[in-house]
Amino acid sequence: MIEILITILLAKIAYTDHKTMKIPNKLNLAIGVCGLVSCIQNTDVGLADRIIGFLIISVPMYFLCLIIPEAFGGGDIKLVAVMGFYLGWKRTFVGAYLSFIFGGLQAMILLIRKKQQKGKTSHMAFGPALSLGMWVAMVWGNELIRWYFGLFV
Repeated sequence: MIEILITILLAKIAYTDHKTMKIPNKLNLAIGVCGLVSCIQNTDVGLADRIIGFLIISVPMYFLCLIIPEAFGGGDIKLVAVMGFYLGWKRTFVGAYLSFIFGGLQAMILLIRKKQQKGKTSHMAFGPALSLGMWVAMVWGNELIRWYFGLFV
Protein backbone atom coordinates (compact mmCIF):
# COMPACT_ATOMS: atom_id res chain seq x y z
CA MET A 1 0.00 0.00 0.00
CA ILE A 2 2.79 2.44 0.87
CA GLU A 3 4.48 1.68 -2.46
CA ILE A 4 1.35 2.80 -4.31
CA LEU A 5 1.23 6.04 -2.31
CA ILE A 6 4.92 6.73 -2.95
CA THR A 7 4.44 5.98 -6.66
CA ILE A 8 1.66 8.58 -6.76
CA LEU A 9 3.78 11.07 -4.81
CA LEU A 10 6.78 10.55 -7.10
CA ALA A 11 4.58 11.05 -10.17
CA LYS A 12 3.21 14.27 -8.63
CA ILE A 13 6.75 15.42 -7.77
CA ALA A 14 8.00 14.70 -11.29
CA TYR A 15 5.08 16.56 -12.86
CA THR A 16 5.27 19.53 -10.49
CA ASP A 17 9.05 19.90 -10.82
CA HIS A 18 8.84 19.64 -14.60
CA LYS A 19 6.24 22.41 -14.73
CA THR A 20 7.49 24.73 -11.96
CA MET A 21 11.14 23.79 -11.25
CA LYS A 22 10.13 23.33 -7.60
CA ILE A 23 9.44 20.32 -5.42
CA PRO A 24 6.95 21.28 -2.69
CA ASN A 25 8.05 20.50 0.86
CA LYS A 26 4.65 18.95 1.60
CA LEU A 27 5.27 16.22 -1.00
CA ASN A 28 8.71 15.43 0.43
CA LEU A 29 7.18 15.44 3.91
CA ALA A 30 4.50 12.98 2.78
CA ILE A 31 7.21 10.60 1.53
CA GLY A 32 9.02 11.06 4.85
CA VAL A 33 5.85 10.05 6.71
CA CYS A 34 5.57 6.98 4.46
CA GLY A 35 9.16 6.17 5.38
CA LEU A 36 8.32 6.35 9.08
CA VAL A 37 5.28 4.12 8.61
CA SER A 38 7.36 1.63 6.62
CA CYS A 39 9.72 1.31 9.60
CA ILE A 40 6.88 -0.49 11.34
CA GLN A 41 5.55 -2.42 8.34
CA ASN A 42 8.82 -3.34 6.61
CA THR A 43 11.49 -4.69 8.90
CA ASP A 44 13.64 -5.81 5.94
CA VAL A 45 15.34 -2.41 6.03
CA GLY A 46 16.78 -1.62 9.45
CA LEU A 47 16.85 1.79 11.08
CA ALA A 48 20.63 2.13 10.62
CA ASP A 49 20.27 1.37 6.88
CA ARG A 50 17.54 4.00 6.66
CA ILE A 51 19.60 6.67 8.43
CA ILE A 52 22.61 5.95 6.21
CA GLY A 53 20.27 6.04 3.19
CA PHE A 54 18.99 9.43 4.34
CA LEU A 55 22.52 10.86 4.42
CA ILE A 56 24.60 8.98 1.86
CA ILE A 57 23.54 10.85 -1.29
CA SER A 58 21.82 13.96 0.11
CA VAL A 59 24.85 15.19 2.08
CA PRO A 60 27.25 15.02 -0.92
CA MET A 61 24.60 16.76 -3.05
CA TYR A 62 24.34 19.50 -0.42
CA PHE A 63 28.11 19.98 -0.27
CA LEU A 64 28.27 20.08 -4.06
CA CYS A 65 25.77 22.94 -3.91
CA LEU A 66 28.10 24.79 -1.55
CA ILE A 67 30.90 24.46 -4.10
CA ILE A 68 28.76 24.98 -7.20
CA PRO A 69 25.77 27.16 -6.29
CA GLU A 70 22.48 25.87 -7.68
CA ALA A 71 23.98 22.56 -8.81
CA PHE A 72 20.83 21.00 -7.36
CA GLY A 73 17.69 22.51 -5.93
CA GLY A 74 16.82 22.15 -2.28
CA GLY A 75 13.80 20.04 -3.18
CA ASP A 76 16.03 17.58 -5.04
CA ILE A 77 18.26 17.17 -1.99
CA LYS A 78 15.26 16.70 0.31
CA LEU A 79 13.74 14.16 -2.10
CA VAL A 80 16.92 12.08 -2.11
CA ALA A 81 17.05 12.26 1.69
CA VAL A 82 13.48 11.09 2.31
CA MET A 83 13.68 8.41 -0.38
CA GLY A 84 16.97 7.29 1.17
CA PHE A 85 15.20 6.89 4.50
CA TYR A 86 12.43 4.90 2.84
CA LEU A 87 14.67 2.70 0.67
CA GLY A 88 17.76 2.22 2.84
CA TRP A 89 21.30 2.91 1.64
CA LYS A 90 21.68 0.07 -0.89
CA ARG A 91 18.61 0.83 -2.95
CA THR A 92 19.29 4.57 -2.56
CA PHE A 93 22.60 4.04 -4.37
CA VAL A 94 20.74 2.22 -7.15
CA GLY A 95 18.13 4.97 -7.36
CA ALA A 96 20.71 7.77 -7.40
CA TYR A 97 22.81 6.03 -10.04
CA LEU A 98 19.78 5.54 -12.27
CA SER A 99 18.64 9.12 -11.61
CA PHE A 100 21.94 10.51 -12.86
CA ILE A 101 21.70 8.32 -15.98
CA PHE A 102 18.11 9.45 -16.61
CA GLY A 103 19.06 13.08 -15.92
CA GLY A 104 21.98 12.82 -18.34
CA LEU A 105 19.72 11.41 -21.02
CA GLN A 106 17.23 14.21 -20.38
CA ALA A 107 20.02 16.81 -20.70
CA MET A 108 21.23 15.25 -23.97
CA ILE A 109 17.71 15.32 -25.41
CA LEU A 110 17.33 18.97 -24.41
CA LEU A 111 20.67 19.84 -26.02
CA ILE A 112 19.84 17.94 -29.21
CA ARG A 113 16.48 19.69 -29.42
CA LYS A 114 18.34 22.98 -28.82
CA LYS A 115 16.12 23.97 -25.92
CA GLN A 116 19.26 25.01 -24.06
CA GLN A 117 21.16 27.87 -25.66
CA LYS A 118 24.91 27.57 -25.96
CA GLY A 119 26.79 29.83 -23.57
CA LYS A 120 23.69 30.55 -21.51
CA THR A 121 23.43 29.19 -18.01
CA SER A 122 20.23 27.27 -17.72
CA HIS A 123 18.68 24.74 -15.44
CA MET A 124 16.60 21.66 -15.95
CA ALA A 125 14.23 19.99 -13.56
CA PHE A 126 16.05 17.04 -11.96
CA GLY A 127 12.99 15.90 -9.99
CA PRO A 128 11.58 13.80 -12.86
CA ALA A 129 14.87 11.90 -13.21
CA LEU A 130 15.14 11.48 -9.43
CA SER A 131 11.55 10.29 -9.21
CA LEU A 132 12.03 7.74 -11.97
CA GLY A 133 15.33 6.47 -10.57
CA MET A 134 14.00 6.16 -7.04
CA TRP A 135 10.82 4.47 -8.28
CA VAL A 136 12.84 1.88 -10.21
CA ALA A 137 14.96 1.32 -7.09
CA MET A 138 11.81 0.95 -4.99
CA VAL A 139 10.28 -1.64 -7.33
CA TRP A 140 13.32 -3.53 -8.66
CA GLY A 141 16.23 -2.31 -6.53
CA ASN A 142 16.93 -5.59 -4.73
CA GLU A 143 16.78 -7.53 -7.99
CA LEU A 144 19.15 -5.08 -9.69
CA ILE A 145 21.60 -5.36 -6.78
CA ARG A 146 21.53 -9.19 -6.92
CA TRP A 147 21.95 -9.12 -10.72
CA TYR A 148 24.87 -6.70 -10.54
CA PHE A 149 26.80 -8.61 -7.89
CA GLY A 150 25.98 -11.87 -9.69
CA LEU A 151 28.10 -10.62 -12.59
CA PHE A 152 31.21 -10.98 -10.39
CA VAL A 153 30.56 -14.48 -9.03
